[in-house]
Amino acid sequence: MPSGTLYFIENNQRFLRGLEPEDIDITLSRVLDLVLEQSPKHRAHINSEIKRQMIAAWHAQPAWPEVQKAIQSIREELGLEVFVHANGTTRLQLDLTRSSGLNFNMLFSSQLLGVYKPSPFQG
Repeated sequence: MPSGTLYFIENNQRFLRGLEPEDIDITLSRVLDLVLEQSPKHRAHINSEIKRQMIAAWHAQPAWPEVQKAIQSIREELGLEVFVHANGTTRLQLDLTRSSGLNFNMLFSSQLLGVYKPSPFQG
């Protein structure tokens, strides 16, 4: 199984058990452990401090170069507000907004709403 899907599988399993979204740092830590179990040669190089730094890096991601212009276009050309619903915690969304320099009219997090996206429930 590709390691990139483990995060979403973890979220889906929590959803199916009726659990609320958890702090994304906890989920990322658990998923990183699963990935490292599949790759013993890499596990030997990852101590607790490196793991902490890897998880913290999720809170300081730059935006793709074209995103700022796209958001501006949505606002100016279409006259729309720009909302975000992202998996993870509200703290993560605030950190990412700050580090990316992007400005949104509203931020929704899975933590705040109590649901993940995509939601397997099709009601």
